Amino acid sequence: MPLMVGRDAELADVMGLFNDGTQIAAVSCEPAKGLSTFLVVVEDRASEAGWRVLHLTAERAADRLCSAASVERHLRRLFDLPEGTEEGRVRRALSRFVPGQVSVYARALAEGGRTLMVIDGYEGSLRFDFWLRSLTGDLNALGASVVVLVGGRPGAIEPIRADRRVELGALDTAAVRTHLEEAAALLSPPLSDDELTAYVTAGVEEPGVVAALDFLFELVSQEGPTWMS
Repeated sequence: MPLMVGRDAELADVMGLFNDGTQIAAVSCEPAKGLSTFLVVVEDRASEAGWRVLHLTAERAADRLCSAASVERHLRRLFDLPEGTEEGRVRRALSRFVPGQVSVYARALAEGGRTLMVIDGYEGSLRFDFWLRSLTGDLNALGASVVVLVGGRPGAIEPIRADRRVELGALDTAAVRTHLEEAAALLSPPLSDDELTAYVTAGVEEPGVVAALDFLFELVSQEGPTWMS
């Protein structure tokens, strides 16, 4: 599982959706602020809890999801069907599929059991918005347990009709400080209060800084003060 610090509240908010029924969560985040890491952690938690996970990048998502080839691919994944087996089952489902309709895909998701579908890097698409609303309606009618997690920039995410909205802003300061204090515990000489505060301030605003400092502190602890010489 990737390193994620200072997102406990947001993670708990999203994980609260994992119960019976179909739910849509919209996660907004500015570029390079930890969206993909957050989504991967949610996927790992869901998988550990026994949920099936589908991860899709959002580039032309509606085109891929609303094509017969994509439906076949996902049917195979949902039913764990290797290539060349159970062809009749897949083809019978596909024979009822008409591009632009989502009933077959919804049935596949419903039959696949509890499923998390993650759309990463969503940029906004009227076609996708309509597809998602239609899919959600079908899933609810089928009584399916599906969580659809759509992540992207705030402006792109806004039109999504979501049951829950989560904004990934600055990291929790106390959590970042605690983490960096522990990560720097073996440094010699130890960090001063001013140095620690400066690192915390940088890490709170830029999640990538925390991972970089983790690596740096471990390197210095192992190599000693001559590591840069």
